[in-house]
Parts: sequence; structure tokens; C-alpha cells
Amino acid sequence: MTVKTFLGYLEQDMARPDTERVKQDLAYMHTATEKMGQLLDELLNLARVGRKKNPTVRVTFGNWRRRPSSWLPGASAPAA
Repeated sequence: MTVKTFLGYLEQDMARPDTERVKQDLAYMHTATEKMGQLLDELLNLARVGRKKNPTVRVTFGNWRRRPSSWLPGASAPAA
């Protein structure tokens, strides 16, 4: 559904003073706009990937020998 659709429902419900439906329409619109804002923020963050330089991190050779699974939280230590 679009914002225009919600506005149409709101106009109809306001024309026949149905306050409960108006409240419901407004609640749907609030939820939809919050979700839309969240999606836009996520899209902007994706658009910025690669534009910001991440700080350099010094890693010892011993860290490179570990299996990638050992980098995951809760993973057991690598076998010696």
C-alpha cells in the first residue's frame, strides 16, 4: 500500500466521522512511515559503502594462521 492509499482511507473515514477508523488509519500511516524511514536509512548506508575508508588494523602473523571459523563468536579454538 502507498501513502496515497492510506490518505484516501483517512479522507473516507473523516467524511463519515468514524474516529476509531481514523485512529487506525493514522496508526497504519505512522508504522508505514517509520518502516520507510528505516529502509531509506539502510539504503543510504549501502550507498556509502566503499566511500568511507575503514581504519587500518595491525594483525600479527599468528592471527592469519587461524581458520576463519575461529573468528566467529562461540567458535572453539583451532587445533594445534
